[in-house]
Amino acid sequence: MESKSISQRKGLWAELIVAKYFTIRGWKLDNHRCKINSIEIDLKFSKASKEIFIEVKYLDDPWRSFERLRSKQLNKLKMNLNHVRTKNRSQHYWCYIAFVDYRGHIQFISLDDF
Repeated sequence: MESKSISQRKGLWAELIVAKYFTIRGWKLDNHRCKINSIEIDLKFSKASKEIFIEVKYLDDPWRSFERLRSKQLNKLKMNLNHVRTKNRSQHYWCYIAFVDYRGHIQFISLDDF
């Protein structure tokens, strides 16, 4: 079993890969591992009147991607997204789960798809 520090380093590496993906496309990284309405969001980006919240999951094995999403965490993310959308209707908000494999490939799933 891997030590927690190795697991944390892999998670941080995955977050950096996703951050690079968005900043190259002109998004501004507003926050890294911030709390929004009592849930921690790994990455928060903005661009014009748009905001994106990203939950990043590192995958040692792509077959385990949905094991990495716990229903409690998913429900909290959905509630948080609905809350910010209701609170400020002039902004556009999205939330994605980003799965990053050991090669640095990213797969996105929109929270709206759940």
